[in-house]
Amino acid sequence: LAAGVLTRAGDAASQIARFIVAAQIAGVALTTDQAVLAGTVYFVIGTFAPTGSLGVREAGTAGALAFMSSEQFAVVVLMVSASEIAVSLAGAGLGVVWLWGLSPRPGGGRRERGTAQPLAD
Repeated sequence: LAAGVLTRAGDAASQIARFIVAAQIAGVALTTDQAVLAGTVYFVIGTFAPTGSLGVREAGTAGALAFMSSEQFAVVVLMVSASEIAVSLAGAGLGVVWLWGLSPRPGGGRRERGTAQPLAD
């Protein structure tokens, strides 16, 4: 239970850090309180969104922080999403490399047709 709580807390903290960094890059004034609110809303919406995470989180987070300039904050939210997409694609690429090139199976992850061994009786 503690490991699960720590994992979720770490995930939420990384979302908050992403908002802080994205706001600094975009030149948008974002206080720590606003970053905590934005990161938490973004994380919670992404967790419970039944339609997937892309689009719903951005609109919900921008709506939750409507007291800020929506155009400026929308750029920050989209930067956070773009960074997440980049990390996901990099992780997927590493997974493909591992599966098809560095797998512990003989010959990597590739299998030749007709090389399956018959089951023993």
